[in-house]
Amino acid sequence: MHQGYMNRSQSRDRFQDRQARANRGGVLIEDPNTRQVFEVPSGSNYYWRVGSGNEIIGTETNSPDLPLHWLQKMRTID
Repeated sequence: MHQGYMNRSQSRDRFQDRQARANRGGVLIEDPNTRQVFEVPSGSNYYWRVGSGNEIIGTETNSPDLPLHWLQKMRTID
């Protein structure tokens, strides 16, 4: 019984987090190497991390304008 309550509660929390993020116009992305998660503005099809810093750029195509050795492709997780 307790486990059922906890599962419903966690599901409700995830839904509310997604709703709040959508209201802010954000999307969650993850660095596939470090598993570090970022919330960035939505609206792009692809997200890239510049170098090892926290600068994220979004593009519409899978081939960004900058050289790929400076960029690491991020994964959208939610």
